[in-house]
Amino acid sequence: MPIRRSLAFVAAFAACGATALAVDDWTLPRYNMQLNPVIADTAPPFAWTFAMGTGTSASPTISGDTLYVASNDHHVYALDLHTGKLRWSTLTNDMVMTAPLVYDGLVVAASGNEHPTVWDPPNYVAIGNSTNAIYGLDAQTGKQSWYFGINGTGMPSGAIVDGTYIHHDGGGTVLALDARTGTYRWRNSLGSYASMSAITPINPWMIATSGGSPNEVAVLRVRDGSTVWRHALPPSAGAVTDCPVASDGTRIYGVYIMPNDASVPAMQAGVAGTQHLYALDTQTGRMVWDTPVARGIAPPRNEASIPMVDAGTLYDGSAIAPKMTAVNAATGALRWQTTVHGPVKGGTVLKDGTLYFGDLAGYLWALDAASGKIVGALKTSESFNVGSPIIDGEDLIIGGLHGTVMAVPLQRIREGMDGAVN
Repeated sequence: MPIRRSLAFVAAFAACGATALAVDDWTLPRYNMQLNPVIADTAPPFAWTFAMGTGTSASPTISGDTLYVASNDHHVYALDLHTGKLRWSTLTNDMVMTAPLVYDGLVVAASGNEHPTVWDPPNYVAIGNSTNAIYGLDAQTGKQSWYFGINGTGMPSGAIVDGTYIHHDGGGTVLALDARTGTYRWRNSLGSYASMSAITPINPWMIATSGGSPNEVAVLRVRDGSTVWRHALPPSAGAVTDCPVASDGTRIYGVYIMPNDASVPAMQAGVAGTQHLYALDTQTGRMVWDTPVARGIAPPRNEASIPMVDAGTLYDGSAIAPKMTAVNAATGALRWQTTVHGPVKGGTVLKDGTLYFGDLAGYLWALDAASGKIVGALKTSESFNVGSPIIDGEDLIIGGLHGTVMAVPLQRIREGMDGAVN
C-alpha cells in the first residue's frame, strides 16, 4: 500500500486529541471518528472570504493546499487554501450537502434534496425526489470521472475506508462503491433513512450509521455490508437522521430529541422537546448511558447538532437551545454547559485546550474546553447552521447559511469580545 494512503488511513483512526499532519487524502467527513478535524499547517495565519450562490450544509475538506466545499447551489468548489481564490467549480444535478472526500486524486461527493417521496413516520420515510447521485471528480480540474445514480437523497456524507466509498441514502440503503471507479461493491437495505447524518468508521473493519423510520444506530462490516448489530432508539424521537455519530473506539455517541408530550407520535417542527446525548457500546450496541441536556422547540429542519469526543469528554451544541454542553464520555455526567447567542447545529473543533464553533446567530466562539468559560466571541455577517468548521494550522475555516465561506485566524476569535455572556 502506498505511504500516502497508509498515512491517511492511520489518521482516520488516530487517538483522540491528536493533530493530523498535512494531508493528501481526506477520507472521512469530519476527518476522524472523533469528529474533530484539526490539521497542522506551517503557513502563517490567513484570512479570506469566498461567496457561493447559496449556503453550505457540509464540512469543508483539504488536500494539500486546496480546500473543497460543497454548496446548496448544486456546485462543488475547489479553492486555494491560503487565499480563498477559486480554482474550479463543478455543477451537479442538485444540492450537494456531503463533505467532499478526497482519495487518490479524486473528489467524491453526492447530490440530492430534502423533499420526501414517502412520508409516513415513524413507519417508513424516503426522501430525495430528484436525480440523486454520487460523483467522482478529478481533484485538479473538477472534471467528472464517474457517476453513480442512487435511489434516495445523497445529502448524508459518505466515508472512504480502504478504497471503498460507503454511503447511507435517503431511501434507507447503505451502498458501497469502489472509490476510484464508482464500481458497485455491495448494498444493505436497512430501510432506515438517512438525511444529514454520515458514515463513521469505528475501526478499520466496521462502520456506524444512524437513520430514521425506524430510528436506529447500525454497525456494518466494511468488507460486505453485513450487519453486526442494530440498536433501536425511541420511535417518536427526532434528530436521529440528522446526527452523525462520533466514536472513541470504545463507545458510539449520538443525539436525539424526545417530545415533552408523550402523546406526540413523532418529533416534528414546532414541538417542544428535550435533547438527549447517549453512548452505545461499540462491540454490542448496548446503551451505556443516556443524558438529557437541553429543552426547546424543534426547528423546521436540521434538528441535530454534531457531537465531538476528545480525551474522555463529549462536546455537543443544540439545535433547540443556545447551548454548548460537555459531558463525561464514560458516564454521561454533566461537566459544564455554556449559553451562547444562537442554536449550535454544526460541529465543534478543539485545539490546545480551546473549543471553537459557530452559532445560528452569526457568532464564532472560543471556549475553555475544561470549564466552558468563554474565551472569546466574534460577531460575523453570516449565520452558522450545519456548515461545520475545521481547523487548519492557526485558522478556523467554516461555511455559512447564506453562502459565505471564511477563514478566520483563531487568535482573532479568542480576542473577540462581541457580546460575551459570562
